[in-house]
Amino acid sequence: MARCGFLGASSFGMHVHVRGLTQAAATTMNDDQRRCTQEYKLREKKAGIFRIANTATGKVLLGSSLDLHFPLNSQEFQLTCGSHKNRELQDDFDRYGRNTFAFEIVEVVRSSDAPGFSVEAELKRLENVYKEQLDRGNTYNLRDRIRYP
Repeated sequence: MARCGFLGASSFGMHVHVRGLTQAAATTMNDDQRRCTQEYKLREKKAGIFRIANTATGKVLLGSSLDLHFPLNSQEFQLTCGSHKNRELQDDFDRYGRNTFAFEIVEVVRSSDAPGFSVEAELKRLENVYKEQLDRGNTYNLRDRIRYP
């Protein structure tokens, strides 16, 4: 990934250096990034329930989203960077290490052609089912709301 670059001059003319890459290589890399970004935007978004489980203690963070890919990646990134808002979860992540945590998709909303079917309503139903099963004494969830944007 190109994070920084600079213009350079040589006896062969102007060229761009991006972490030691030639202009042609940097252009190819930018094209790849554009392609990946486009693929990401076009991918099928899956709604459902996810869990981050501390396998050493059994403690879990339960969450839901209309796009499961985003919150799982975001949560792991925040924990790895040491910037997660949930201090207890962050402290345990720092104490036990990344390999002690499982980032799991628990259930995906299955679409239906049934009249009146709504992904939003089905996700809300699943949220209620999983919240009822949640052991409130062994969770990182600070609130009753588990939906992530």
